[in-house]
Order: sequence, then structure tokens, then C-alpha cells
Amino acid sequence: MSATWEGSFTVGQLLQDVLAGELPRPPEHNGVYAVTEFAWSGAPTTGARVLYVGTTTGRSRRFRTRIGDLMADLFGFYGTETRHHSGGQKLHEYCMTNELHPFDLHIGWLPDVPSRTGFETHYYDTLKPLLNQKRPPQVDADD
Repeated sequence: MSATWEGSFTVGQLLQDVLAGELPRPPEHNGVYAVTEFAWSGAPTTGARVLYVGTTTGRSRRFRTRIGDLMADLFGFYGTETRHHSGGQKLHEYCMTNELHPFDLHIGWLPDVPSRTGFETHYYDTLKPLLNQKRPPQVDADD
């Protein structure tokens, strides 16, 4: 599975770039993302300390919105009854425990991934993220 990743960017860089618009935005749909503790270029590696790998759930076409959900929960904007993203919550807990500012985490994405192709599973198995709660389901070629 060779592909061109965009990133890594710090979370702080992405948020500060909102008005300038100089950095690429995640695609609206069909992508895989990785959140790491350290910078990487080309593609994330285990040396970047991969914390979380994700995509959209099911057949959703909300990839960019899914990253927005991750960001909200990463910064602690969730409660016991209102939550957006379990990965964002795990990342928030990790940052609090390790006294790491969420701005300093790195994120990047692999755009234009056809939905339901197993890319998330491939990168989960390859990068061994520390905070994913469970392995993504295996995807059948006919699914």
C-alpha cells in the first residue's frame, strides 16, 4: 500500500493556519489519519510514536468532520453524556497524564483512500498505535 501522506503538522499549526489557509485541509471523505507524538515526513513511522490511527466509521463520508470531532475531544470538549470521538478522548487523557499540550501533537492524513479498502487496518498493524482501543475490522474485498 503505497500512497502519499500529507503532514505531519502540529495540531497547533493546523489551528493557527485557519485564516491563512496555507496548509492543506483533510479531504472531505475517504482518508486515513495518524496522530503522533513526534514529527515525521513522507509517511508516519513507529519512530514518530504513533498514538492513534483512524478513519471514518462505517460508510460515512465525514472524514474531515471526523477529524474535527477528534480535535474537539482532544481539547477536552466532551462530557460524560456528550462525546464525539473515543480517540480524541484517549489523546486528551494521554496529554493530561504526560503533561503534553495538544498543540504539540502531530497529525497527517492519507487522502483519496477508497472507502472500505483496509487501509486503516494496514496502518494499524504496521504502526501499532498506542491508544487505539481495538483493531479495526478486517474488510472483505466484496464489502
